[in-house]
Amino acid sequence: MEFHKKNANAAADVPVVSLAASDRAALAEMIRAFLVAMRQKPVPTSASDAALCQVAFERLEHLQQRLGSENEGHLLALRLEDIQSLEGALLLFAIFLHLEVPSSEKRATVLESLWDLRDQLAQLRRDRFHLN
Repeated sequence: MEFHKKNANAAADVPVVSLAASDRAALAEMIRAFLVAMRQKPVPTSASDAALCQVAFERLEHLQQRLGSENEGHLLALRLEDIQSLEGALLLFAIFLHLEVPSSEKRATVLESLWDLRDQLAQLRRDRFHLN
């Protein structure tokens, strides 16, 4: 995965991620599995928390569709909301794997990859949007 900037002079300058087809498919599948797992959990009782969950789910569904779209090519523009949604999903998916999947070399490799990707996204967020 490589990070680029789209037209540095443009007002709508957004980070662009170059993803191989296999990376796009893996991220789309991770989001799909995450959404399925999270929808099986109880809905938050607070109306504001439930609304936040719904917004997060909608953002992830939209990102999943974009990852699966042939029209996007290998470059994917990421808005701040996309980066934040992916970071949160990666964190929760890693926690889910840690708690639900028996310890193995494969699980360790997947968790390491998830943490590496999350670190890259966090660095991109800090560099591009100046948010910690």
